[in-house]
Amino acid sequence: MSGEADQGNAEWQQFSACRGSNTELFFPRDGEAHHVRLSRERSAKKLCDACPVARNSRSVSL
Repeated sequence: MSGEADQGNAEWQQFSACRGSNTELFFPRDGEAHHVRLSRERSAKKLCDACPVARNSRSVSL
């Protein structure tokens, strides 16, 4: 893949709500308790719901 293509594919990242967020928010830990998982998933979904990139993606695919 060319550098230009890589740059185009990553451009969305500069506008994402999760930019700079801890990636652990989106991935379960080994042995994660059920209530901890539910809380983590709620937080991740809240971040995605407020994200202009995700919102744009949802409207384009509809």
